[in-house]
Amino acid sequence: MYDRNYGWGRISIMSNIIDIMYEKTPEITKESNDIRDNPLKGYRTLYFDNKIDIRLCPKNANTSLKYAYSLLHYGIDSPMTFSKRKFVYDLLMEKKEIDEKSGLLLFRYNSYKIALKRDPIDRALSAVKYLLETRLNIIEPSIELIEEFLININLEINEVDHHLLPQTFWMGNSNVYDKIYYVKEFKNMIEYLQDNYIWFDRIDNIHKNPSKNKLNTNALSDNTIKKLKKIYEIDYDNGWY
Repeated sequence: MYDRNYGWGRISIMSNIIDIMYEKTPEITKESNDIRDNPLKGYRTLYFDNKIDIRLCPKNANTSLKYAYSLLHYGIDSPMTFSKRKFVYDLLMEKKEIDEKSGLLLFRYNSYKIALKRDPIDRALSAVKYLLETRLNIIEPSIELIEEFLININLEINEVDHHLLPQTFWMGNSNVYDKIYYVKEFKNMIEYLQDNYIWFDRIDNIHKNPSKNKLNTNALSDNTIKKLKKIYEIDYDNGWY
């Protein structure tokens, strides 16, 4: 799906740690060619009241948004799973409310489209730290270990963990959206959404999977930052920064 024309190319995997992590990465389902049918990558639009559609993107308050939807619509403190999102989508398709011209973004006709964006380097740093901690049980990985992974990221779709795929993969071009919030403005976005759910108590402490001992991109070397800007060039080109 992605090729060298997008500016990142194929990067060799040199680290054993990276090899181990990729071995644990689920691949796209082979039963279907439709990416919507992949549990990790499918049906990633949430359909809020007042025809507000919000795209999900890993490491961009993804889990918190899925919890917010369940709370506001069902009063349940659990995330909107793949199967639940597909169920809602199928109902909307039956009602002919999905604009098929929106492609894999799966928007409704004339919806107000919202996305959350994040600086690509900060997002990649957060993703690698999360993967090292959760996949390899490395508590508080060093910046040196994180950099080793970052500079060797391979964005071939069948080989890379979905957390590291560019924001463009999940959300397309930023000019598609009516409103884009930075991740740090997540609380403001939730407050905007809640105005459409006057019957529901205000959501407090909605942040799920908050980063512990968050690292700053200033800790990365200039060389790593330069490489990451090249790897995620497509996100800079499409306004996701």
